[in-house]
Amino acid sequence: MSTLYTALLLAVMATCSAIASENEDRAKEIFNQYVSLSDKFDPAVADLYSDEAKIENTRTYPNGETRVTKFDAKKYKALIKAVMPLAKARGDTSKYTEVSYLEKDSKVTITATRFSNLKKYSSPITLVVGANPEGKWQILEETSQSKP
Repeated sequence: MSTLYTALLLAVMATCSAIASENEDRAKEIFNQYVSLSDKFDPAVADLYSDEAKIENTRTYPNGETRVTKFDAKKYKALIKAVMPLAKARGDTSKYTEVSYLEKDSKVTITATRFSNLKKYSSPITLVVGANPEGKWQILEETSQSKP
């Protein structure tokens, strides 16, 4: 292998590594904002979502039945803003553990376990973050599970 080829290969690898690190840093910033705003019952958490985000929740009932609900992103964002006062009144907070970040195709998948302090159960949540059509980093997908 030529010295020039080796140097080019190393430069490309370093650039890819720097981009991956930068994207993971962006994802961590968004997730930290998500948690912080949620903890404060701040309706601005809705602004972290893209207007085109794909939102899906699987709800498991005591009898074992499950129901998958898909939300229109704009309606979901409005719902978040509307329910924040109720969530605050109920003290409906969550704690997140086992948070991990995985970059793929210029997006970062964030997986975590969310513990509902109100309902006392844990469930998985996955957020995919990346650039929206205007280039702003936002939540592009959310997949979660819940119980009544």
